[in-house]
Amino acid sequence: MKTFIFLSFVVAAPFALSACSHRQPAQDLGTSKWFGTSETSPGPGGSALVHRYRLENGLTLLVLEDHSAPTFSYQTWFRVGSKDEDVGLTGLAHLFEHMMFKATKNHKDGEFDKILESAGAEGENAFTNRDYTAYVQSLPVTGRRDNLDLIASLESERMVNLLVDDEVLDKEREVVQNERRFRNENSPDGQLYERIYEVAYKHHPYHWPVIGYEPDLRDAKASQCEKFYRKYYAPNNAVIAVVGDVNADTALKTVEKYYGKLPSSPIERNRTVAETSQEGERSETRPMKTEVEKLVLAYHVPEGSHRDFPALEVLRNILAVGKSSRLYRKLVDGGIATGVEIYNSEHKDPGLFIFFVNMQKGKTARQALAAIDAALAEVRDGKVTRDELTRSVALLRYNVFDDLDSNHDKARFLGFYETATGRFETGIEILNAVKAVKREDVARVVKAYFTGTRRSILFGVPEKKLAARKGNAS
Repeated sequence: MKTFIFLSFVVAAPFALSACSHRQPAQDLGTSKWFGTSETSPGPGGSALVHRYRLENGLTLLVLEDHSAPTFSYQTWFRVGSKDEDVGLTGLAHLFEHMMFKATKNHKDGEFDKILESAGAEGENAFTNRDYTAYVQSLPVTGRRDNLDLIASLESERMVNLLVDDEVLDKEREVVQNERRFRNENSPDGQLYERIYEVAYKHHPYHWPVIGYEPDLRDAKASQCEKFYRKYYAPNNAVIAVVGDVNADTALKTVEKYYGKLPSSPIERNRTVAETSQEGERSETRPMKTEVEKLVLAYHVPEGSHRDFPALEVLRNILAVGKSSRLYRKLVDGGIATGVEIYNSEHKDPGLFIFFVNMQKGKTARQALAAIDAALAEVRDGKVTRDELTRSVALLRYNVFDDLDSNHDKARFLGFYETATGRFETGIEILNAVKAVKREDVARVVKAYFTGTRRSILFGVPEKKLAARKGNAS
C-alpha cells in the first residue's frame, strides 16, 4: 500500500470527447437500495439508491448520491490480484499498484499527484489483494475545474496509457523489494503470515504472497510487466464506484466521455487450480528472532460469498474480539498470551480462518493451541450463551456501519463486493444474514470446517530456545 501527498495544474483530456456514431449508449442496469433506505425513506443527504451502469466496452459504474457534504469519492477496482499471476512472475499485481502513479503517454512522472493535490484531493491511495487491485481518492466538488471530470480524465488515461519501461520498472522494483524486506523478511509476524498460506495452499495461487517473491521481483522484465498490464488493465475488467455529492446521470455522462472509447481486453484468465483436500494436519516449527513463542493456526473455510460466511464472522467475534471474548479470557487473562487475533479472509475463492497468538514469556505455543482447541470444542458442543451470541451479532453490525461513515468507506464497500462477488448487494445480504445466525449455526460451522484435516499450524519458537532443545537432545 502506498500513500501520497499531491498537487496541480489543469490537464488536457487524453481522449477525444465526441462519441463515435456506432457506439451504443451505456446500459442502465437499474438501481438497488442502499443500507436501510428506500425511495420514500432515503438515507443521509438523500442517498437512497445505488445506480448501476455498464458501458459497451464492459466497464461497470456504480453511483451512490449523498449530498450531505460537497465532496465525493472516486474509486477504480480492477479484477486482478496476485491470484492472476504466473509461477515465476509473482508480485506483478502489487508492483503495478506502485507503477500506476508514474508517467503516462500524456502526463510526466509526478504530474498525477500534483494535479490531484491542486484539486484538493485527499486519501489518494492504492491497495492490492489476492483477488483485486484498487485505486482510490476523494475530492471536493468545487474547484477551478469540475473535479469529477478531472479525476475521470486522469484515471482513464492511466488505465490504458501507462508507460512501462526498464527505468520505471527498476525504480519501483527497488521500492517493492525494500517493502518486502521490511514487511516480510525482517518481520517475524510477516514471515509467519507468508508461510501459513504456503503451508495451507499447495495448488491454488493463494499459495504465494501478494507482494511476490524476491527472485521474481528481481528478474521481472519490462516486456512481461507490459503484457500483464495490457491484459488486465482494461474497462471490461474494472468497476468504478462514485459516492458523494454527484448526480448519477452526470457521473454516467462523464465516465462515458472518458472511458467510452477505450477498447476492452480479450482476457483469458489463468485456470485456477482448486485446492485439494488435506489428508491430515500440517504443522511446522519455525525458528524466530524473537524472545517469545508465536502460534499461527489456519483452517480452510469457504469463500466470502458462501452462505456460511455470516456464521463464521459471528464465531470470530465470540472467540477473539473484545476483552469478554472466549480466547481473550482463556489466553490473555489466563496468563498464556499477550494478545490473540483472528483473521477470516473474505476471498473470492475458499480462504483461511487464521488464529494469530503471541505468547507471554515462558509460555508455549502448544499451550495456546490447547486453549483454542478447548474453546472450539465448547462452541461445537453448543455451549454458546445467548449473551455471547447477541453481543457478537451486535458488535459485528456496529463495526460495519461504523466503517460506512464516509464517502470513501461507502465506495470501498461497493467496489469490493461488486469486484469480489459480482454484485455489491452480496455485502448487504451478508450483514442482514448475520442477524439470523443462531448458536446452532455457529456450532455447525465449527463441526464442518474446524477439523484436523483442514488445519495448518506454525509454531514460532525463539532461535535460542530451539538451539537449547537440540543441545539437550544430543
